[in-house]
Amino acid sequence: MLSPDGQSIAWVSDASGRDEVYVKKLDSQAQAEPLTVHGGVEPVWSREGLLYREGDRVVRDRATVFEGRFVKDPGANAADYDVDPRGKFFLMLKSAGRPKEIRVVRNWAP
Repeated sequence: MLSPDGQSIAWVSDASGRDEVYVKKLDSQAQAEPLTVHGGVEPVWSREGLLYREGDRVVRDRATVFEGRFVKDPGANAADYDVDPRGKFFLMLKSAGRPKEIRVVRNWAP
């Protein structure tokens, strides 16, 4: 995922033996270091920074934004959630099998 300002990129790699989120400035020659240390998948940029999933938690700046059981990409290669460009709405799939309702959560940022 390319950051909104086009300066950084975030991705998932299992080079350590488990999925971890990595972030790197595009103009840097430094080696990329993992952002996560206990596993992480599905990085998504928001206006406030990078979000990613650790198990059932959605995390930003190593703090839980919220927690719940939501649909995940089995390969963890693509995020199954998104944040609107203005940072006001957050969208996640609760069940892809039989959706019964759509919930819009406003003011989700701590």
